Amino acid sequence: MHITPISPNIPMSDSSENTPTFSFIIIIIMD
Repeated sequence: MHITPISPNIPMSDSSENTPTFSFIIIIIMD
């Protein structure tokens, strides 16, 4: 099992500039 955590710099809320929320994407590939 390979776990690849990916954290792209994509703010979910444009209104929140002081507290930017980054979407955390975890891709789990079972080999």
